[in-house]
Amino acid sequence: MIHPEFLMKRATFMFSDINISLRVRQEYERVTMTYKDVHDHSIATGTTEHEVVVSDFDTTLDILKLTAKHDYINYQESKRELWRKGDIEIVLDTWPGTSTYIEIEALTEDILKVVA
Repeated sequence: MIHPEFLMKRATFMFSDINISLRVRQEYERVTMTYKDVHDHSIATGTTEHEVVVSDFDTTLDILKLTAKHDYINYQESKRELWRKGDIEIVLDTWPGTSTYIEIEALTEDILKVVA
C-alpha cells in the first residue's frame, strides 16, 4: 500500500467546442494540473495527457477561472486508496452514493491486459 484511504478533490474545466479538459486534483499531499485530450474512447491508449505538479489547489483553480474559456467546472470529491506493485498502480476509488471501483494503470496495454 502506498497511501491508505484519503479524501481526494478535483475540479475539471470542460470545453464543449473541443475535446479536451483541464483538471486540477489534490490527492494526498500532491496537487497536479492535467491537460487531457480524449481522441478514442474505445482503447486504453486513446487519451493524451500532460501533467504538472502545482503548489496550491485553490490558487490554481483561481488562475484557470480567470484565463480558461471553459463552459463549466465539474467539482468532485471521492475517497481514494493507492497501491503499487512494480510499475503497476492500482487505485481504489469510492464515490458518494456508489460502489468502490478499481482503476489499474500500467506502462503498456499488454501489461494492463495481463493484470486485468
